[in-house]
Amino acid sequence: MPATMRGARRVAVVVVGLLGAASAASSEPSGAATSAARPAATARCTPFGTTAGARGPARVTRTPAVALLRNVQVQASTCVDEVAFLFRGGTPAWSARYERGPLVEDPSGRTATVAGSAHLVLRLRPAAGVDLSSSRPAPTYDGPAKFRPAAPSAVAEVRRLGDFEATMTWAIGLPRRWRFRVVTRHGDQLVVRIAAPAPRATRCDVPGTAARAGYPHGWFTELSPRWPCRFFAAAPFVVFPASDVTTWAVTVSQAATAAPKVVAATRASGRVVHSRTARVAGLGATVLDVVTSGRGLYPAGYRYRVYVVATRPRALLVYSAPGPPGRRTDAAQAGADRIASLLRRR
Repeated sequence: MPATMRGARRVAVVVVGLLGAASAASSEPSGAATSAARPAATARCTPFGTTAGARGPARVTRTPAVALLRNVQVQASTCVDEVAFLFRGGTPAWSARYERGPLVEDPSGRTATVAGSAHLVLRLRPAAGVDLSSSRPAPTYDGPAKFRPAAPSAVAEVRRLGDFEATMTWAIGLPRRWRFRVVTRHGDQLVVRIAAPAPRATRCDVPGTAARAGYPHGWFTELSPRWPCRFFAAAPFVVFPASDVTTWAVTVSQAATAAPKVVAATRASGRVVHSRTARVAGLGATVLDVVTSGRGLYPAGYRYRVYVVATRPRALLVYSAPGPPGRRTDAAQAGADRIASLLRRR
């Protein structure tokens, strides 16, 4: 992973932790947009995919030949919902289709209730959430077996129906039988892309705060229960659990202390090349452009921008992923500007 992909969690350490807190799957790009969080009256969503069943082959690269589940993500943009399954050792064969039910758990046969009026069922083989290759079983997926993503995702619920004999089954609850397409990314992520029939406002509630984050049309945010409305980027991105590796551009989070202490600690962690005041969601904010010193977790010369918003009792932070000077870092800083401009109080 390039060094420029490592960042938002390390920024969190510097800024927060330092302060105490029917075809085979194919790859498909996603474009960025720069309009406001509210859809334009003339906006339309371009349909894609199918409501019929689809399947794809295994691309497992490990021995024994079982793809090991690491994470399940849900992300949403103006016109697309994504449910992404991250594996270790390639991706399993898959089949996806809408099923009327009743849905049942494997191997118990118990009836499973899944929210939503339509249920898209994904079967994955060979796949498992536990590594059985040694004498002691080692879980590779420690996330929830069922969860309801935060708004604006239209996914009503994601639920695991089975993990037995190298076969995993997951159900995705939706309002109706929307079109979908399954794609692979990065060689180890299987993604169910779901086409929303109409654009929706791209806003989400920042956990633990009274803030509502807006994000540009075409951008994506993570909405699974472990990281809802915290990470934002112009294209879908991977969250690696228990890692500082990241592919997103902007993070929104609550600091562990008040704004003046955050500003002081940030100044101490690196060289502030520019400082200004701003208004964010009607509140005072300090905006710092920081160049890292090399004494901490970053190489010397990495750059990032942080908005320290004077919410009480703890500051609200909007910060870009750090990186060396260049287009990626400039784009992340511009993204932080955009997210900060769309923040509102609930």
